[in-house]
Amino acid sequence: MSEFLQMMDAAATNLTADFVFGVIVMVSFALLLISLLFFLLAVRGVWRFLIRRTWSDVIISSERKALR
Repeated sequence: MSEFLQMMDAAATNLTADFVFGVIVMVSFALLLISLLFFLLAVRGVWRFLIRRTWSDVIISSERKALR
């Protein structure tokens, strides 16, 4: 009977290890996905800033400030 208990203990240990490994993989994947989304959001903000502010706007604004 003790052999059966040892097999059950080994199975429970393997199941626990697999579960912990799965949780670690899922959490790391979620963090990677969240960081990727924040990076893309930052790139989108920079892109919008660059689209709205052209070099001609910068030059005109500098000329206006110089003429004041």
